[in-house]
Amino acid sequence: MGGSQSSSSGRSTKSTALSGPQGGNLTVNDDTTKTVACNDGHLTVAGISMTVTVTGHCGQLTVSGSSNHVTVDSADTIDADGIDNVVILHSGSPQITNNGIDNTIQQG
Repeated sequence: MGGSQSSSSGRSTKSTALSGPQGGNLTVNDDTTKTVACNDGHLTVAGISMTVTVTGHCGQLTVSGSSNHVTVDSADTIDADGIDNVVILHSGSPQITNNGIDNTIQQG
């Protein structure tokens, strides 16, 4: 799948699709728009103003950095650090830890 680029605010964004290893660890931190297949693993989103769509189930989702927007199908654990991050959970009742400032974690 190729990426697409746009420059709506003078900043170029690139959209990519990734797949984490089954039950493994994956970190995304390059300030782009991504779709990630979690595959029951541990996904860390650590960037600034990223938009990440997470498909499938994550054993653990960690979001740090600032102003990230993450949508996840389901997770066992969600850890939110950083500032002004938004996590939207589609299903499940994960254990949630919110140690950051002004983070929002909600079902939607």
